[in-house]
Amino acid sequence: MEQFEIVDTGWRGDGLFAVILGAEGRALLESNDAHDYALMVARRRRHGIPAAAEQVEAGTGKYPYQRMFCFGRSE
Repeated sequence: MEQFEIVDTGWRGDGLFAVILGAEGRALLESNDAHDYALMVARRRRHGIPAAAEQVEAGTGKYPYQRMFCFGRSE
C-alpha cells in the first residue's frame, strides 16, 4: 500500500502556510487524499483556505516525490 507523509511544514514569506508531502508515487501526491491530508494539517494551524498546490517534483530525502500545498488563514 502506498502512503505519503509530511516532509515539512511552515509559513512562507507571503503568509501562506505550506505543507510539503512526500510519497513513493507521483499519482498519490496528485490525489484528493493528499490534498485532504494537507488540508487537515493546515487546519491545525488555522490555515484552512486552499491557496495553491505546486507541481509534483523530485524529492530530496526519504521519498522520491514531493509536493507543496499552500493554505491561507481561516477565521
